[in-house]
Amino acid sequence: MLTRFRQFSGVIFLMLLVAACSGGGCSGCSGCGGTTPLAGGFPKEKAIDNAGGMRLSRSGLDFLEQNLPSVAAKVAGAPGGKFTIAIPESQSGSNVLCPGGPDPNANPPKCIAEVDLAASSFRIDAVTPNAIDVRAVLPLQVDNTPVRATFAGITFTVNVGYGQGTTCNDGKARADAYPLPVDIRIPIVEETTAPRTGYAKIDVDNAVINLDNINDNQVAICSSCGFATFICDGILGLAKGLIVDQLKGQLDGQVKSLLKSQLCTKPTPNVDPPCPTGSKPTGTGEDATCNYDAQPGQCVSTLLGTDAHVELGGFLASFSPGSQGALDFGFAAGGSMNPAPGAAADGTGRTPNGVSLAFVGGVIPKPPSKCVPDSATEIPLPTGIPVPDAIVPTGADTAGAPHVQVALAGRFLQYSLGSLYRSGLLCLGTSTEQIDLLKTSLLSVLIPSLKTLTFEQGEAAAAIATRPQAPPTLVMGGGTDANADPLLLLTLPRFAVDFYIWSHDRYVRAFTYQADLTIPVNLTAGKDPVKNPNGGIVPVLGDIKVAKGEVTNNELLFEEPALVAGTLSGLLGGLSKQLLGSGIAPVDLSAALASVGLGLEVSSIGKITKGTDDFLSLTATFSKASAALVQADTTARLAKKTVHPEHMQLGTYTKDALPALELDVSSSLDDGRHEVEYAWWIDGGTRSAWTRARDGKLVVKDDQLFLQGRHVLHVSSRLAAQPSSEDATPADVPFVIDALAPFVKTTKDGARVKVTAWDLVTDAKDLVARHRLTGAWTEWAPLAAMESIDAGSGETVEIEVRDEEGNVGRTSQALVRGRADASLASGSGCGCQTPGTRESPPLVLVVVAVLGLGVVVLRRRGGRRGAGGRALGSHGG
Repeated sequence: MLTRFRQFSGVIFLMLLVAACSGGGCSGCSGCGGTTPLAGGFPKEKAIDNAGGMRLSRSGLDFLEQNLPSVAAKVAGAPGGKFTIAIPESQSGSNVLCPGGPDPNANPPKCIAEVDLAASSFRIDAVTPNAIDVRAVLPLQVDNTPVRATFAGITFTVNVGYGQGTTCNDGKARADAYPLPVDIRIPIVEETTAPRTGYAKIDVDNAVINLDNINDNQVAICSSCGFATFICDGILGLAKGLIVDQLKGQLDGQVKSLLKSQLCTKPTPNVDPPCPTGSKPTGTGEDATCNYDAQPGQCVSTLLGTDAHVELGGFLASFSPGSQGALDFGFAAGGSMNPAPGAAADGTGRTPNGVSLAFVGGVIPKPPSKCVPDSATEIPLPTGIPVPDAIVPTGADTAGAPHVQVALAGRFLQYSLGSLYRSGLLCLGTSTEQIDLLKTSLLSVLIPSLKTLTFEQGEAAAAIATRPQAPPTLVMGGGTDANADPLLLLTLPRFAVDFYIWSHDRYVRAFTYQADLTIPVNLTAGKDPVKNPNGGIVPVLGDIKVAKGEVTNNELLFEEPALVAGTLSGLLGGLSKQLLGSGIAPVDLSAALASVGLGLEVSSIGKITKGTDDFLSLTATFSKASAALVQADTTARLAKKTVHPEHMQLGTYTKDALPALELDVSSSLDDGRHEVEYAWWIDGGTRSAWTRARDGKLVVKDDQLFLQGRHVLHVSSRLAAQPSSEDATPADVPFVIDALAPFVKTTKDGARVKVTAWDLVTDAKDLVARHRLTGAWTEWAPLAAMESIDAGSGETVEIEVRDEEGNVGRTSQALVRGRADASLASGSGCGCQTPGTRESPPLVLVVVAVLGLGVVVLRRRGGRRGAGGRALGSHGG
């Protein structure tokens, strides 16, 4: 019972501070891979004041008021949404309340108080000074409560009830619920005790619980004393005092207990130390809390936010296994609550105020990574960041104000990026195992000489490792267009990428590409049917721009470095979107409320300003989990595919000539009365921005289409700006990008010619081939039927092999025929002739050919010794 009551009250506070704790609760990043609670807590001296802010508006409080009864009923976990409080046996002198103790199985239950949460009501107000008032009306009744009393030397046992309209049944009291008003005032003030000095705390010790409305007017006796009416009256007087005192004591004790349970920091098992610095565990089991060393008995308040230690190897495991480095981060409310706009309560106790909190935050590399240059020194903490007006308004909220608004300071984000850079977060390593499209076959289309470094016919694994050489920079924009006006413009100067291929049973570095990368990023709301079917915030990447690109460590390549550098920009853009999309799940703001049937829908993401400071702003609206009465059902069909093979090879890449897909799309919500919008993503890549496709046409043209292979395009729809209406199962459109003809090889075996072929995309069993010796071509037939061709008496055989996309690979085999020339000296050679050739080549050409072959071999061996010895994961220069 106590557990349910704690859950119920905890939900109230969690909802009030949902933006501070969304997604991971208020005590670390639960469920985040590679994260553990931060031993000792995040040091306040390393945190940035006003790194962010959060506001719960008056309309947000109103929503919570209206929905708390249904939430409370769900949390109670009992039929009808009711929870019970057992009244123990207690004695006052010779008088005993509930002799023998409570019995929930009696009919009606003996000595059990019942609260009907589903029929309750709540009122929440932010008041001065820095406190939240929760006024609840809880329907309360107590049936079948025996009282054994001694009066005038005579001992009587009577049965009493608490409520209204008490009746008797077999001598047992039954009462109707009485609407009991309960008032709780919860201060949210600045902590003054280390290590939480400067952080906001919910002041449990000074919380006020008013139970004065529990009085004896609702106590009724269920007994007939006959002529001794004065005895019943006397016993009733005793019973009233006993039952009222017990109800007050039980409710007061449980409310205070649940406040401490919900709002005091718990020790973290298996972490040393288990409590923040300057405190230690007190109590055991469920009742254990972290209490200050300097103030015994005073618990360390729960952090209104989160902090954690992140091991990058676990955090990045899904797309960069083996990453090293770690960091500590913290983001939590700081200072006292601001009940903006600060208007006083009216005669009814209501205020126009919301709840505003400033946040402190920080990121510390632990330790600084050796992947980045040693010159990367610690970045000074930003100071003087203001709180934007949207978080602390001077006027009352309008009726349409967003329920929740969160703002993150641009200077805090820039500082965090620098710390993340120093932690090694941008030192990534991924391979074919994580991104199937990353193969030597793909790279060989752009850099043909890579094929000579592998012995296997067809595919070989490839890998990339990144080595950032300078801290990233961040500029905030309007977010109206991912390319023209991105919300976040991220620049990675001198970003180095090592490309590896699998050769000689290990990864060998083939070359290094370094450039200044500019990555435009927008943020939008969307669902992921696997990672987050409930929806969340997802990144939208614009076209990645590359400047000052150069190729080094390229001793194994034959191609000109400038040509390679110019071709790689499209490849990096496509791989980046696949990497980011497959590695990062949507950020779910509703996770903290999902268990109680509520959600938090993102309404807008953009930029706001205060003075010279920019802030990333997110607004959201509470919703009921059952509010998504309509959900889209999207259909999509590939109407046209355009591929320019001539622009998908070395030195020919241009963004204008990227492949394009034209789709016919429709949605079950497109009834002509509502605006419907669509978004798409390729394989596991990042999403597109939402677009309102006209005439059911959607055109996709993106760097990811530069990646040759079999793909799936996912298309989703929703009502415009209504995230909850997005379909949970997007339409899937399989498609193929294949711009390269099959590779064909022939060998002569006596009078027959053997044919082998392979393709980057089409399986060998699906290749078709034809040939001709003279005259017309044979009919197309499966490649397996032409593995051996009878050459007959022809001089040349021509072979063509075609893949599923219609690309044709061609070769010809000259057939050497005849017999030895008797005019030649004995031992002059094999006696063979190549048709059309009558003379031996000049000796000088033979010498040049041999010398040239020797130079190539020496260069290859030297390259393998010099550059080939660097294995994947070695991030040195």
